[in-house]
Amino acid sequence: METLMQQIGLERFIPAFQAEEVDLDALSLFEEKDLQDLGLPKGPRVKLLRAVQGIFPSAKGSLQAPPRLEEMEQQLVHVEKQVANVQEQLVRQLEELAARQQAAEEQLLRLEAACTSPEEQGPE
Repeated sequence: METLMQQIGLERFIPAFQAEEVDLDALSLFEEKDLQDLGLPKGPRVKLLRAVQGIFPSAKGSLQAPPRLEEMEQQLVHVEKQVANVQEQLVRQLEELAARQQAAEEQLLRLEAACTSPEEQGPE
C-alpha cells in the first residue's frame, strides 16, 4: 500500500493508515467517509479512491463492500425456487411423454392385432 500512496503523492498519510492497520485489502472496502475518519482532506480522499478503483474496478463513486450475507441468502432462495419450478415442469413433461408413449404403444398393438386377425386375412 505504501507504494500506491507514494505513486499518487500521498505518502504523508501512510502513518495514519499504519496506525489503523489498514492494508490494501482493507482499503479496497473503504468508502469516502472511512477516509475522512482517518483525517484525509477531500482532495486526497478522491485521489486515493480513484487509484484504488483502478486496482479494484468494481464500484462507482465509492468502493463496494462484498455482498452482504442477507442479500446472498435472498438470491439463493430465489435460485432454489427457480430450480424447483424447473423440476416441476420437467416432471410434468416426462409424465406427459410417458402417457403419449403408452397411448402410442396401445395404438400400435391394436394395429398389429388388426393386421393379423383372421377377419382381415380373408378366405384361403
